[in-house]
Amino acid sequence: MKRALVICIFLGAMTALEAVQPFVLLGKINKSIDQLTAEITKELIQHDFEILGMYHPDKNPGLCVIVFSCDEQTSLATSAKDKGAFGAVLKIGLIQQNGFTKVTLLNPHYIKDAYLINDANQYEINNITKVVEDMAKDALQSFIVDSVCYGDSIDEESLQSYHFLPAMARFNDVVELNEFDNFELATKIVKGNILSGGENVELVYELCFKDKEVAVLGVALNDDAIESKLLDLWGNEGIASMPLEICIQGNKAYILNGHFRIPVFKTDISRFKLFKIMGLSAEIKSSMKEIARNDN
Repeated sequence: MKRALVICIFLGAMTALEAVQPFVLLGKINKSIDQLTAEITKELIQHDFEILGMYHPDKNPGLCVIVFSCDEQTSLATSAKDKGAFGAVLKIGLIQQNGFTKVTLLNPHYIKDAYLINDANQYEINNITKVVEDMAKDALQSFIVDSVCYGDSIDEESLQSYHFLPAMARFNDVVELNEFDNFELATKIVKGNILSGGENVELVYELCFKDKEVAVLGVALNDDAIESKLLDLWGNEGIASMPLEICIQGNKAYILNGHFRIPVFKTDISRFKLFKIMGLSAEIKSSMKEIARNDN
């Protein structure tokens, strides 16, 4: 039974399906978040993953996100024609609940279909994602207890062209935050603004590929209760899709449009939440533009 459930996590089985779900609950484990963080990061490092960062969403000690990646994932993402760096990282969410800790994983196959769409070579993308899936399976094997995929199912074709409602933003409808003289200056200024932002903003992780003039920065937004509002829409079970990201490509800084980024990991979100999504999207855009300001 356990083996059959585990199979649903990984790409070998998923590629045979027409639908995919955003998250995997690996299991509920009778250990603290601190214990599991130490154990999981150790296993990931031993299986050739790099730990990029960790943080507590909404500053809640009962929630933790571990951000990690590997050469295969970053190479795949940064080789995509446009904005692929948004899909350069993998994430584990830890949720403390009733004496247990839920261990959740952001489904790499979902990332592939949501973010790595600007590349004609889907065969290569599938193959490399399978390699990453196999690596993740080996690394996380000791934390898998009656695993189950969760989140709304969406077929791959619909996910690759996802939009919440007709005429609303898709993946490619990114928001340009600012334009700089060059890539090096862009990364320096944006990172500097994050690091000097005090309690309102936190740099969770950073990946920079100077040779490709591409960088992605994971940003925790603590001002205006933005992360609290995100969790209100997603629920704690969605923390493995956090934090939000800034992508620097060439001399410009971008974020995904909130009208896409907010619902893409909860595609069954009520249409009655439209105005909340639009309002929160505007708040995120305003905060991110402030981060990307150029005072020079």
